[in-house]
Amino acid sequence: GNLETTRNLTIGYFAQHQLEQIDPAISPVANLTRLAGDVPEQKLRDFLGGFAFSGHLATDPCARLSGGERARLVLAMIIWRAPNLLLLDEPTNHLDLEMRHALTVALQGFDGAVVTVSHDRHLLNKTVDDYWLVADGAVRPWRNGLAGYRDWVRQAGNAGKQQAASTAGSRKAERRRKATERERLKPLTDRIRKLTAEIEKMEARKQALAEELADPALYENGQADRLKRLLAEDGQIKSSLEDLEAQWVDAEHQLETLQRAAAD
Repeated sequence: GNLETTRNLTIGYFAQHQLEQIDPAISPVANLTRLAGDVPEQKLRDFLGGFAFSGHLATDPCARLSGGERARLVLAMIIWRAPNLLLLDEPTNHLDLEMRHALTVALQGFDGAVVTVSHDRHLLNKTVDDYWLVADGAVRPWRNGLAGYRDWVRQAGNAGKQQAASTAGSRKAERRRKATERERLKPLTDRIRKLTAEIEKMEARKQALAEELADPALYENGQADRLKRLLAEDGQIKSSLEDLEAQWVDAEHQLETLQRAAAD
């Protein structure tokens, strides 16, 4: 096909492999300087401050940064180039929870347009305004959100079975079959629904903890016990989220496998 762009279009592309572009031996300011060239350091510091890099975080070697902080730095370096279109191709693949959260927060504050291809429902729920459906050789706007898309996929999978039942004149038998199918899948769908609720609850608590840990007052004298407790809870939540998401992925895979088998 053909691609037509306007004269002022600037595209930024983010994927996990770009984390390798960061030089761990130098600071975030120094990494950005390599891109910015002859720009006053204070201007670079001010820019990085918008991505939560201030004080020692901006001047210490990047080797000391966490995974989430490195993801933020990559985004900052991309956005420094002032793209007005950001393309994200499965950006959370193989990223840990901290990095996924950092990416979500950065996208929420991005002023340009973003096109995302992702299976990460949390990322999509938190950052996407409009969905597009790619199906039947066409691309068209999708107004029904992720929940509606899931229903559409399931209905499309059942369309062939419904047509066969209608042709055979056995609507009653088809209803019985569907009821049996729903009953058979109910334990799995209930588990997925429960896991989704638990993940959302954990994500909310993790965000609240991040805000508490970002409070400068927490690092003053007399707050050591509270800081220790919050850090311990944060680590526990990260571990629990990883386990819950692994269970959710496994349950979704089981459900899709059973549905495909039923369709066949």
